[in-house]
Amino acid sequence: MLERKYIIPLRKQFLKVQTYRRSYKASKTIKEFLMKHMKVPTVKIGKELNEYILKNGRTNPPHKVEVKAIKFDDKEPYVKVNLITAPIEMEQEKKKSIKEKLKEKLTTKPEDKTKLEKEKHEVLEHAKLEHQKPATPEKFSPKKASPKAEMIIGETGKKQR
Repeated sequence: MLERKYIIPLRKQFLKVQTYRRSYKASKTIKEFLMKHMKVPTVKIGKELNEYILKNGRTNPPHKVEVKAIKFDDKEPYVKVNLITAPIEMEQEKKKSIKEKLKEKLTTKPEDKTKLEKEKHEVLEHAKLEHQKPATPEKFSPKKASPKAEMIIGETGKKQR
């Protein structure tokens, strides 16, 4: 892990583009600067730095930014960059590999699996019972056709004379 502090000039680059694209160009300039100086293909900009660039709108970014960059050497090296005052979050727990997942599945007892399946089944049955529609009472049953409707013949819609 390599940690460095930089003051990155942005004005010279963002004056080359249209006014409404200036803050986007500033963030792109930060990435290009760090790719060059830290020799890394990917750069991740932190939340606080992004908000700092966009605080005056997208047409008026700051002229220079003081940042702290940390280089992580994993399978693919990358850099996390944020303001000097903002804390940089470290890596979260690594994802489990396929081997570890298989070991966990093999080490769990089959009794535990059957218990879990029974509990799931009970919960689903209970949910089905709760969500069933109540039977409609007889007083709400459909009414008989009116005398005018009885005069209509079949599906044709023609009136009987």
